[in-house]
Amino acid sequence: MLEQVKLQPGVQDSRIWMWNKGKDFSVRTCFVGISSYPNYFCPSEKIWNTIWPQKVAFFMWTVYKHKILTYDKLMVRGRIGPNDAKLAWCNPRKMASAIEGWGSINTLSRRVKLIYSLVPSAICWTLWKERNNRIFEDKIQPVETVINQVKVNVPLWAEGSEEMKGLAIENVIVNWKTVIFEPP
Repeated sequence: MLEQVKLQPGVQDSRIWMWNKGKDFSVRTCFVGISSYPNYFCPSEKIWNTIWPQKVAFFMWTVYKHKILTYDKLMVRGRIGPNDAKLAWCNPRKMASAIEGWGSINTLSRRVKLIYSLVPSAICWTLWKERNNRIFEDKIQPVETVINQVKVNVPLWAEGSEEMKGLAIENVIVNWKTVIFEPP
């Protein structure tokens, strides 16, 4: 950016706001200018969702911002040693791409759209909780239990929504495929 600046002797230096054609700075022009860069802003409507708990939203925000305490960050803090094999977590940058790319499903059912929108966060949150239990509590759940926890979180978070009225959480958990892929 500064490589393009050419100072000339005898000419007074001045600031020019590049996103407002030489006029003064404004928050609006700053926002418009910065948001023109791809992938700069977090898809906040996907993260700061009112459906799931705030702690899940905050967790997803830290995942997206690459601030999650991963293996290398925990090692730097001295929380784990280099040979601790119980810590397996995916690359946060890949997770951020997954969050950005999680689109909507093409269906007429609002219930299925709601459930589908909750799946990535439910998976991430459940894996994170399992990871923490393995590291800090030395407890390991079977894979089936972890998968079932994802299936519990989705309807639990959506329970109060209009789309889930008349559908018991137990029905979603037991009949997962039917509820998602063959809705009424």
